[in-house]
Amino acid sequence: MLFLAFLAAPLAYFYGREAARLAQIGAEAIGIVTTLEPYGSRRPRTHNVYFWFIAEDEQRVETVHDTSESFYAAQHVGEEISVRYWRDDPTLAEVEIGLAAGIAYRMRLGLGLFLALIAIFGYLAWRGARAATWLRDHGLRRQVLVLAHVDADDSGRFRAT
Repeated sequence: MLFLAFLAAPLAYFYGREAARLAQIGAEAIGIVTTLEPYGSRRPRTHNVYFWFIAEDEQRVETVHDTSESFYAAQHVGEEISVRYWRDDPTLAEVEIGLAAGIAYRMRLGLGLFLALIAIFGYLAWRGARAATWLRDHGLRRQVLVLAHVDADDSGRFRAT
């Protein structure tokens, strides 16, 4: 579980940075869909929307963005779409406005949940180890109730005595 938390942390950081850049210093543009392409043979598939737009500096930017299935299904080649892009690097763009912020929020929430679970299970493991160590150090004998004594006879069968 700790491995998953360490795996999710960079993703949450990446999406958080992307969302912050787009929200703070992002610009809006109108893009044109050039290609719609599902990617992958298994579910869930990746739904790529290829599009181009003209940035503020009159630069034509062609890029691809992974979208949700519902957004992908609503698009058609040649259709205009809203694009939010980062002014310093127009290739960092999103066509589903707010998607990066939503992903970043869910990733942070999941990461927080993972860390809380790690803390809880770590505490429970520490408590169990502490109890086992105390039992070992204090030499507490096990208490059992003997219900019957069993002996084996010469033929290998067991019988109660």
